[in-house]
Amino acid sequence: MKSMLAALACAAALAAVPFTTAVADTPILRVVVVQPTETSAYVKEVTTLRGMFKQLGIPATLRVWRATYAGPEAGTIVVALEFPNLQAVASYSQTLRASPEATAQLAKVTALRMLVSDSLYEELTK
Repeated sequence: MKSMLAALACAAALAAVPFTTAVADTPILRVVVVQPTETSAYVKEVTTLRGMFKQLGIPATLRVWRATYAGPEAGTIVVALEFPNLQAVASYSQTLRASPEATAQLAKVTALRMLVSDSLYEELTK
């Protein structure tokens, strides 16, 4: 629930900030580092959520990654959500909240992990 509130606050803040056309059209990557209680169950629930993204028309690519050659960080689980721009980041939270099924699925995902970090990155290569 805390991470959902943080995501909503982040989306609201992003929606309130004016951006130039160049920045507004820049792809955004949200990287969420998690510690799942059981990785295979977590991946299964995230995959279900990814299907809901498609049904709801959320323009994001959602993937789960495991660090392999990462020194002491090997084995770390990362969820990556790639959005076409900041507007898509801001609107996806609103779209999720409007869907009781997606909200319930997000609660399942959240219950299966501990949040380590949640960051937004803007693409520099074009």
